[in-house]
Parts: sequence; C-alpha cells; structure tokens
Amino acid sequence: MKTIIHLNQTAHLVALQQYLTFLAQDMLLEKMTAVVVIDGDAVTQLLKIKEATSFARQLQQMMHRGVKIVACQQSLLANDIVNERLLDGIETIDSALYYLSCKQQQGYAYIKV
Repeated sequence: MKTIIHLNQTAHLVALQQYLTFLAQDMLLEKMTAVVVIDGDAVTQLLKIKEATSFARQLQQMMHRGVKIVACQQSLLANDIVNERLLDGIETIDSALYYLSCKQQQGYAYIKV
C-alpha cells in the first residue's frame, strides 16, 4: 500500500500528529510506503530551531521508520526559509501540487490532513 499524506496548514498539525501516531501504534508503517508532503504555512514547523517540539521529534522518528518527509520549495521561499534551516532528513520538492499529482498517478492513496 502506498499513501501520501498532505499537510498545508499549521492549524492541522495536531491532526497529522494523531494520524502518524495511529500508523506507528498499529504497525501499519511496515505494510506501507508513506510520504508526508508539507507545504503552505505548515513548512514553518520544519525548522531546526523547532527540534525540541513534539512534532519535530515525531517527524524524526517517522523518518527513522521509513516515512519520507518532503517540503515544498515554493512554500519555503514564500516563508523566507532556506533549506539549510530545515530539520535534518527533510527533502525538498519543487512544487507540492505537481508532486501530489504525480504520486496519485503512481497509485498513491491521498489523505488530506
């Protein structure tokens, strides 16, 4: 199973955390390929200065378990964030919209948080 989870609003951060916790607890990560796409104002939560937050720690744990976390370069630019300020392990993509469309064509299920 291939799943892509999309977060574009900081206001929905808790919902994403709950979803990732659910996946980890039920051992679903071992049965799936998961990608989290973060764009919009939610990219502001991916900064190294936020490493101590529960969200940053959870993202790092998910990456260690094989979840790919990607940030939209356009959103980073819109928020004046350079790649060097991102948490370690976060990958960047040119456009979240294009990336999401490509992944759906590749058979990924789409979950909007």
